Amino acid sequence: MKTNYISKFFTGSILTGMLLLALLGISAIQVNAQTRVDGNPTCMDLGYANGFKVDPPRSGTFNLPHGGQVWVKIDARERITFQATGNIIHAVIVKGGPNANVYYFNPGVTTGGSLTTPVNPDSEDNRNYGLSHFDFCYEKVSFIPTAATAMLAGRVTVDTGLKRTPGRLFVTIINTRTSETQVALTNRLGYYEFNDLTVGDTYVISVRGKGYSFTPQTISLSEDSALDMFGAAVQRSAP
Repeated sequence: MKTNYISKFFTGSILTGMLLLALLGISAIQVNAQTRVDGNPTCMDLGYANGFKVDPPRSGTFNLPHGGQVWVKIDARERITFQATGNIIHAVIVKGGPNANVYYFNPGVTTGGSLTTPVNPDSEDNRNYGLSHFDFCYEKVSFIPTAATAMLAGRVTVDTGLKRTPGRLFVTIINTRTSETQVALTNRLGYYEFNDLTVGDTYVISVRGKGYSFTPQTISLSEDSALDMFGAAVQRSAP
């Protein structure tokens, strides 16, 4: 009984693994397809807006017209391997003889390999046609630069003849461009800190605390900065 259970378990596992491999194989065929196209197709012929042609074919690093680069290696059997930066490759046209092999990548990729020209049926050993040139059909990747950020920190003190810390107070910072407001609580020694502030923006810093008066200050951030806030005790009126 125990042996039969183990046997069935391993048999089921093997069948499950074979099924998964088959499904993965079908998926791979659907994602990356190779098609022979007659004549001398271009990326625009295939419906792509951006194309880069390497003619004569050679290994090296090439700058693409819209930014980014593609590194290419051609081995002794004229198989092409590539790696792209700054762009997504959706198709590669490998031209040789009277037609070309078009390798489609869906979704797009940044690396690929073993790309060859079509097979020459007239050759005795079914060799590929000699490599004439190749084209990369690509999508330019737009990188949205993020704003640089900086930190603002300092200490809050009160002038009552001698500087001393007034305990824990609320410090408010307001971005004058966006009106974004942040509030920090000083520690027991009067120190505060704000992070992820936008470089180039102007901020107004104010402090509030019962029994103390502070004058707001303005600062334009270009880097991590320090700003101390000085206040005075509010004089109580006589009863």
